[in-house]
Amino acid sequence: MGKSFAAATSAGLGVAALLAATPAQASFNDQYQCARNDGASMIVEIQSARAGVALLYFDPADGADTIIIELTGEIVEDGFRFANGGTVFEGSGLEGTLDYQRASFECTMPIPNEFYEAAMESRVLLDGHGLTILRPDHGISQRLPFGSSDTQADAALTDLLGTPTVSNSLAECPVGPLEFHDFGALSLHFDEGALVGWSINEGAFLPARITLPNGAHIGLSGEQLPDWMGDFPDSTLGIERYGDHVHAMLSEDDAAITTMWGGAACIFR
Repeated sequence: MGKSFAAATSAGLGVAALLAATPAQASFNDQYQCARNDGASMIVEIQSARAGVALLYFDPADGADTIIIELTGEIVEDGFRFANGGTVFEGSGLEGTLDYQRASFECTMPIPNEFYEAAMESRVLLDGHGLTILRPDHGISQRLPFGSSDTQADAALTDLLGTPTVSNSLAECPVGPLEFHDFGALSLHFDEGALVGWSINEGAFLPARITLPNGAHIGLSGEQLPDWMGDFPDSTLGIERYGDHVHAMLSEDDAAITTMWGGAACIFR
């Protein structure tokens, strides 16, 4: 990515700047930098507007894209503890400890200034139940679950991705007729004005990083897909992965991710 860390701010509604030395860079979210001996950057951000949620941003040293892991827990009088499976972040005050992939890392707050610009990167996180728009430079985070209206979705994305091109699916579409709002490579699917799915493929450049919650995106190796996505049984489309209402197609030659979709989509098998 050309940057040592490219974490977006959380799905909380904080101002999303960093608690760094510059006074103007204050945040409603508590952000901790965790030291690694391989040069990779890890940041844990405790959400102010999402009680009981913290996000771990991990930028691998090999240059792969940022991994984002959501942790749940609580802040109590004598400290905090957030976890997701074997990943645990706990501590108190300005210090914490992160247990991740069978290793332990010391974490401190505030984060140095050099991470500020990268943390302002806009993101769209796609999952099997909708999408989340993260715009830390504007202090904006918005969740669009399936069922959201087309007016709401267009209003949330147009300023970031531009005005969508609207088209309709074929009448023979297996899930019934859909309306597509295309933002370059990202397409949102609507049924009678309600968001029911999304798809993304190799296409026009988009001014935001669009990924699954763990950072997997078009062009990455299929090995970067989350563990909960396995082989789709007897797929007639090619090399297909599936899990939690999300599908991904991989190229035949290098198993790179070429297409992903979630929810209802016009797929002919």
